[in-house]
Amino acid sequence: MRDVRIRALLITAALTVAGGLLIATQTDEYDTSIPNVLPPETGSPAMLDRTLPDQPNETESVQADKSPTSSSQKKIKSAADAEKEKIQEKEKIQQALAAHAQERINTEITQQFQKSVTLLQEKKFDEAITVLHRVLQFAPTMPEASANMGYALLGLKRYAAARDFFVASIQLNKNQINAYYGLAMAHDGLQDLPAAINAMRIYQHLVPADDVYRKRADAILKEWEAQPSAESKADSR
Repeated sequence: MRDVRIRALLITAALTVAGGLLIATQTDEYDTSIPNVLPPETGSPAMLDRTLPDQPNETESVQADKSPTSSSQKKIKSAADAEKEKIQEKEKIQQALAAHAQERINTEITQQFQKSVTLLQEKKFDEAITVLHRVLQFAPTMPEASANMGYALLGLKRYAAARDFFVASIQLNKNQINAYYGLAMAHDGLQDLPAAINAMRIYQHLVPADDVYRKRADAILKEWEAQPSAESKADSR
């Protein structure tokens, strides 16, 4: 009887162990065959693995995109600024050289003009003409130079050429007083008395009363006006 009980207990124990092994085996298969579809817990390694790898945020992406372009733009701007500075520096040098050259020309004109005055006073009319040609080459709109050229030609009795230079001087400056006196003398040389009288009257009107040439002009004008029919022809012009 006792042996029967022991056998029964052994059989029961064996069945219990076999049933447990079967349950354990079925549980392992279930866990591996059906995937876990529930989201992992926040902060778990699975969550970190899914959010971090090689996915920069939008701000970092924009900055990464803009950085090379911004650097290129700065380089282009720097090159443009450098080129602009070179151009400005070149212009400054050119302006300085032009100003220096013009200063030298102005000095030359002044010196040559004064030389022409001295030559005229010394009655060296041919030399004065040569000098005045050089002055007019650099200063064609200088009325004083044209008037002096007229006086040099007048000294050589080249009345027509002298008249033209006096007229040119007056066209440049209607208040070039000595040009009117020279024009009157040139007309007289061309035997155009009415034109000479008109030009001398203008000179007489413009010149100050205390001018040293005023008395001479008055005397010449009085002589011309005393000639027959000179007054009526002068008034008709």
